[in-house]
Amino acid sequence: MLKRFAYYPFLRYDFTMRLKNYQIETLDILSDFGTKIRESSIADAFHGITGKNYLTTPLPKETPYFCLRVPTGGGKTLLAAYSIGTVAKQLGHRDEPVVLWIAPSTTIVNQTLNALKNPQHPYRQALQDGLNGIDIQVMTMDDALSAGRSRYSGSAVIIVATLQSYRIDIAEGRKVYEQNGSLMNHFSDLPPEVREKLAEPEGHIITSFANVMRLYRPLVIMDEAHNARTPISFDSLKRFAPMAVLEWTATPQLEHNPDKNLYASNILHNVSALQLHNEGMIKFPIELESRSDWQDVLALMIQKRNELEEQAKKLKRYIRPIALLQAQPKNKTKETLTVEVLQKTLVEKLNIPPEYIRIATGNKDDLGSEDLRNENCPVRYIITVEKLREGWDCPFAYVLGSVGNVATDTAVEQLLGRIMRMPDAEPTDSESLNKAYTIVHCQHIAEVARNLKDGLVSSCGFDRHSANEALEVHITDGGLFSQMPITEISLIKPINLSSLPLATRNKLNYDKQHKVLQVKESLTREEHQALREMTPPEDRAAIEENWQRQFKTQTGMDDYAEPLIVPQMIVEAGKRKVLFEPIELDHFDWDLQNYGVALRADEFNGNLQIGERTSIGFNADGGVKDDNFQQVGLDELFFWDKDDWTVAELARWLDNEVHHGGELAYLDKLSSFNWLNRFVNERLKHWNMKILARKRHQLARLAKTMLINRGFDCMKAASEKLFHTQEIITTADNGFACVLKEQEYQPPRLFDASFEFKHHAFRKIYIMNDEEHDCAKYIESNQNVKRWLRNVEHTGFSLPRYTTKYRFYPDFLAELNDGRIAAVEYKGGHLDEPDKEEIGDHWAAVSGGKCVFVWVKDKNWNALEKLNS
Repeated sequence: MLKRFAYYPFLRYDFTMRLKNYQIETLDILSDFGTKIRESSIADAFHGITGKNYLTTPLPKETPYFCLRVPTGGGKTLLAAYSIGTVAKQLGHRDEPVVLWIAPSTTIVNQTLNALKNPQHPYRQALQDGLNGIDIQVMTMDDALSAGRSRYSGSAVIIVATLQSYRIDIAEGRKVYEQNGSLMNHFSDLPPEVREKLAEPEGHIITSFANVMRLYRPLVIMDEAHNARTPISFDSLKRFAPMAVLEWTATPQLEHNPDKNLYASNILHNVSALQLHNEGMIKFPIELESRSDWQDVLALMIQKRNELEEQAKKLKRYIRPIALLQAQPKNKTKETLTVEVLQKTLVEKLNIPPEYIRIATGNKDDLGSEDLRNENCPVRYIITVEKLREGWDCPFAYVLGSVGNVATDTAVEQLLGRIMRMPDAEPTDSESLNKAYTIVHCQHIAEVARNLKDGLVSSCGFDRHSANEALEVHITDGGLFSQMPITEISLIKPINLSSLPLATRNKLNYDKQHKVLQVKESLTREEHQALREMTPPEDRAAIEENWQRQFKTQTGMDDYAEPLIVPQMIVEAGKRKVLFEPIELDHFDWDLQNYGVALRADEFNGNLQIGERTSIGFNADGGVKDDNFQQVGLDELFFWDKDDWTVAELARWLDNEVHHGGELAYLDKLSSFNWLNRFVNERLKHWNMKILARKRHQLARLAKTMLINRGFDCMKAASEKLFHTQEIITTADNGFACVLKEQEYQPPRLFDASFEFKHHAFRKIYIMNDEEHDCAKYIESNQNVKRWLRNVEHTGFSLPRYTTKYRFYPDFLAELNDGRIAAVEYKGGHLDEPDKEEIGDHWAAVSGGKCVFVWVKDKNWNALEKLNS
């Protein structure tokens, strides 16, 4: 369930899979974008969400082309599957959309097809859930070239193909534009308007796959689009008249220069690598170490992999760590460390059983379809050269050893990215198994580290800050078969490690003879603290020094900032005291019998005219303009299988739609069905049933919005009643406080600027836009502010709202010199959310002078004088 919905019992999401918070946030933003397009235009909707201008492409201006950026390991294919239902319904009014899913290679196409065809696969389940459980046809391009009209009837159609499959300049792609007798029945009984739109200059219609797509106006999903941004690629896409193009990638095109045929991706949302790490999606950080002798690289790689396997045996779930080994390509003029040389060394010198080894190169692929996650699989080492097979994915890969050239972007994308995925997307109980490891054969590790960081940004979708934190560099060397670097801490008194957790003990070894504590692996802050607590007082300074040496800091391990304690509102009812949250109001009367069904004239129009055949006003491009956006193409409107809906059938369909996803979990369906019957009958006073059926998705959105608003109205009424019948105060006493701790302050994106904030409560700072940055500087310079904190949305301090499903997270919190706590919210001139100001003022009003709320609107910095009063 979405964190932001945690205090609204009647608003819930029940996803087929347990999505991470950043994944839910991404899908939420996509949904908001669709809603905003309906209310305004593509450009306004994009700017409203991102604050940036929408960049045009060679596609028609009414075709949204936008991008969601997800770093390597973030599950973009799963998100893409979920997204289809949202985009198809909101932008195309389609229950049964046609989707053209473009993958970057034949290998990825085959993997995607296998996943989407398998009812048990998470991708298929996500697709099914997003499309509300309807029938789904998954096709190859060859299937689609022979699929008649019946295959498209009563189901969603997902066609998975490569870019080459439809590029008009490639022989393979030209087949989609050629006459095809198998597709003729798609074009029977077309109305004249549609025939005219499809006809060639000579007057005849080519019964091609491309024209079938023009009839159905597909949603195009681009799985990575590095090679799909040329004029020819855009021209090929344009021939399908897509309803929208949605790109999912880790590395979007950033440069926009149409004069040079460069078209930047319109990035609607950017997931950070830090978010993936915080939610256990990737192994992080990556320990990087070098050896000057290539055989040392092999020995160290084996040792690290063996250590990880011993750690894995202690887990409750099965993990068998695998090492990837990058060899050098063959060279006709000199000897190189080829696959064969490395395989022979592993077997003959390092005693690795041959069955543990597989070779995966362009010429030889021992892996085949072997299930590397199977407990009976013996594979522990995979030798490759430049890259593994495209689409290869094994979260058991932990160690990368390279005697080739790991510092190149290609190697980063194809190899380093392979060891970053966390098994099952869940961290383990072992700190060492939550990291990845890279051992390279080089003399200058600093240069390698720099190149790897650049590659993490350019090829894996990391932001620069995350890339800088991603690598832990060990600058050590040793002889053949040398051990991992060991830190030795000289102790005065003997030490007994038995009281430490097993995972910590495994990182340590105490040499009684020399009174030396050997640290074999990096210790976390918490592990250092536990070790120090059970160490005799005489030796605690040595443990502290090791902490500072390991983390390269002068800060002591206990030097977290003091927590920021923010009072919260509570309800006092006799001896019972609870947080004042809407969860207290989970049972209220929706009273739908007395809830109206009227709509404003500008909220819904049925200007689609239906007679003996479909006729509709359309512009030169053949699109239907509705609510400032060409929503549904004329061609698409022709293909509706059911045209004889009854009131009860449409009300039942609307009822299922508004309850889909469980958002209205506490609204019983009998009440909503009865209300929706009235809702449909009210529309029938002005429009006939055929029009309502064709525009049912728009009706569903309007009905759902009205029902949600009704829920908030009823909840607000119950809340106001609670205000008048119970005593409400704002307090931090008796545990009723939001305690914000530095060790738990994990912003999904970090602020990076030249201006130094000296009074920010914690070391990290959550991202700010330019105007919020200005506001922060005014707070920083206020003499009455002891310290302040950039509040983190979804995880920081929040207040309930009664007019929307979202909670209110003030932008800034401040501790004043006299001990009061202030919450500061900044709003740009174009934004107006009075309910936030209302609840903030009430939080301060019932605090007994302990709290201050400041509302800053449109750079009115004088409002911050309230911090001094």
